[in-house]
Amino acid sequence: MARGHAPLLNSSNHDTYTVESPAITLIATEKANDVFVRWTGSNSDESQPIVTIPTVSTGERLYFANYLRSGASYRMPSSDDEADKLWAAKDELYIRTSKPDAIVRVYSPEGVLQRQQIIVKSGETKIKLPTGLYIVTLNYVAGQIVRING
Repeated sequence: MARGHAPLLNSSNHDTYTVESPAITLIATEKANDVFVRWTGSNSDESQPIVTIPTVSTGERLYFANYLRSGASYRMPSSDDEADKLWAAKDELYIRTSKPDAIVRVYSPEGVLQRQQIIVKSGETKIKLPTGLYIVTLNYVAGQIVRING
């Protein structure tokens, strides 16, 4: 059974799916004093007001809710492993992993994948990035907003 993740803000949205799952239409999320506008991320290069994950889908999916006043927002599941950590200093992203073959994905605030890297050895790794705001995931489950200041 293939599994995928669709981290979402609305608790009524599904967090996982399998190839046997029926089609899943994401439910617009709510944010205090703001208005949901569109979804960005795994749905395509263009934002969309409605996203449906088709039946027989596989693989990781990542969606960002976009709001009228505050832009993109997200919720990521917390990491089960306390040793895994992400942080930034100057123009570098630091990643500490407890296991080899960790997958790091760096997304723009709009949900567009900017970089993907497999960290072969456990320990600390640095990745140079241009100045900007990024959303970083580690092994599909740990994620956070990171600001790189050049």
